[in-house]
Amino acid sequence: MTKDAAKFLIGAAAGCTLKVTRDRWRTRRARAFWHPFLSDDVRLVIGRFGQVRHFDLLKFERSGVLGVGDAIALAELQRYFSQIGGSPQLAYADRLEGDALKHTMILLGGPDANSVTRRTAKRITSMLRFGSAEVNEIAIRDTSEASPRLYVPSPLDQDNAGTDYGLILRAPNPFAPDKEIMIIAGSFGHGTWAAARHVTSIEFLAKSASLQPGPMECLVETDVELDTPQSIRQVLLRNFVQKIEA
Repeated sequence: MTKDAAKFLIGAAAGCTLKVTRDRWRTRRARAFWHPFLSDDVRLVIGRFGQVRHFDLLKFERSGVLGVGDAIALAELQRYFSQIGGSPQLAYADRLEGDALKHTMILLGGPDANSVTRRTAKRITSMLRFGSAEVNEIAIRDTSEASPRLYVPSPLDQDNAGTDYGLILRAPNPFAPDKEIMIIAGSFGHGTWAAARHVTSIEFLAKSASLQPGPMECLVETDVELDTPQSIRQVLLRNFVQKIEA
């Protein structure tokens, strides 16, 4: 090997090391928060629709149908994980086998679209709860007050504008308490998309540092303009006491 070639290889190695060091420093806060979700054990679970109000969508598309908001949230999360050093395995809620519930999981989408979200949320005693499916309640309920407060998204108007809410919930996995679980879901797909953007934002990571270790819940509100979440606002961020419900 010539001296010039050796110098080139040394310079390239030094440059690569410097880039890795800079990237790790730049993403240190993100990796600290997301640390349990950066292992090879993680499953990123998304729901899909096969039937809506007795209409069989599988006749229209046999592979199932994803909500656009959930699909975009999925793409943004996957891109984010590639930047901070994670590669969760994608799984569909309706194709999970029983033992798959024992992994560390990120659940994308609310209980209507994602059956694993539905199974999990009712077993975690967070103060933020999804609306009751029995009465078609599309809302997020805050049960921390004597009179629970209901956060209801506004419908889109003729200009395709409105509001939506998104929930971020992190807790031990009720099916495997030594693992963790993260729920990222909205009342509608715009809320899911907004929650995914918020939980990966610098602003959220800075605020989450003030929390105590343990289960965490966050509620965001977003304006919807031109079918996209705008002006995402954090309504609340807090710890809660975890109890596993049977």
